[in-house]
Amino acid sequence: MPSPSKRSNGMTLPWRKVAFVADIFDAGPYQGAAEQRTDLEQTDPQVLNDVVSAITTLGLSCRHFETPAELVAAAGDLREALVFSTYAGGRSRNRLTLVPAVAESLGLDFVGLDAMGQALAHDKEVMKRIASDCGLATPRWRVVRDRNSAKICKEFPTPYLVKPLSEGSSIGISQANIICDGDKGTTLAIELLERFRQPILVETFVAGREVSLVSIEAEPAPHQGFVEVAVEGEPDYFSHHVFDADEKLNRRLRRNIRRIDDALHPDDHLAIKTLLSTLGHYGFIRVDGKLTRDGRFQFLELTADPWLGILGHVAQAFMNEGWSYPDVVHAILASAQLAPRSRAANG
Repeated sequence: MPSPSKRSNGMTLPWRKVAFVADIFDAGPYQGAAEQRTDLEQTDPQVLNDVVSAITTLGLSCRHFETPAELVAAAGDLREALVFSTYAGGRSRNRLTLVPAVAESLGLDFVGLDAMGQALAHDKEVMKRIASDCGLATPRWRVVRDRNSAKICKEFPTPYLVKPLSEGSSIGISQANIICDGDKGTTLAIELLERFRQPILVETFVAGREVSLVSIEAEPAPHQGFVEVAVEGEPDYFSHHVFDADEKLNRRLRRNIRRIDDALHPDDHLAIKTLLSTLGHYGFIRVDGKLTRDGRFQFLELTADPWLGILGHVAQAFMNEGWSYPDVVHAILASAQLAPRSRAANG
C-alpha cells in the first residue's frame, strides 16, 4: 500500500530561482507513423508553459534553457538556483545523464537522479535485473544485440513485445509490436535494430491492467500513489493492447489516470521500496508495470523522467487526492532537499 499523500504546500523552499532545462517537442504536423518519431520524450510547449507557470505561482523565478550547453554558459548567474530538467536530448545514449552531470560538476542543486542513476534507470535490461534481485516479478525477456541474435525471436514463446531497449514514451512501439508469429518478430527486431541503432528487448506480453507506482521523495515518507491507466468502457483493454506511441501522442481513447492504492499487494510494494532504495535518491519517479488477474505486480520498467503533463501519471496521482498542479511541482522541487550529492563510489 502506498503511504498516504499529504499536500506539500507549507514547506519553504531554500531556492528563489529555478533553472528549467527542457528541449521542446515540435507539436506541428508530422508526416508518418507516431512510433517512427524519435522526439517523443521532449517537452511539449503546453507542458513547458504549465511547469513554468506553476513555478512562478510558487513565488519562484524560472529561467528556461533548451540545452545543457546553455545551462553551462549561464552557470555564473545560477549559484542560488535549483536545476530542474526534462531534457531528453538527441540520439546520444548519454542524453539523460548530461544535465545532472553538468549540474553536479558546477556544484548546483538539482532535482532527481544523478548521472549514474539516470544511466541505470534508462537501461531496461539493467533495471530488470535489479528489480528481480529486489523481489519483483518481471516478464521473461531476452536482448537482441545484432542481426544474428534476432533468431531468438523464432523460439521465444508468443505473444511477446519487441521494442528498443533504451527509449521512453513508447518510441518505436505500435500495436504491431505485439508478436504472435516468430518470423514477424525476427523481421521487426532487425528493423528496429537498424532504425534505432541500439539493442532490442524481446519481452513476454503480460495481460493485465496498465499500472504505475508514482513516488516523490519527502520526509518523513515519500508521497506515493498507485495508479491505473483506465479506458472508459474497456477495463481489459491493456490485456490485448500495448500503450503505444500513437495513443500517447494523439490520445484516441477515452482514458484517465485513477488511484487504485488498495490494489497494490503489500509484498510488491515492499519490493518496489527496496528497488527505489537500491537506486538511491531519485526525487520523483514512476515504476511501471502490469497488474495481473491474481493481483500481483509485474515490473516492466523504471521511468526516471516521467511526463509532467497535467493529465499524466505524476500530476493525476496527486491531483486526484485534492492537490493542485503547483502543489505537485512544489513537492517535486522540494525533493531536491533530500539529495545526497557527491556520494562515494560504494553509494
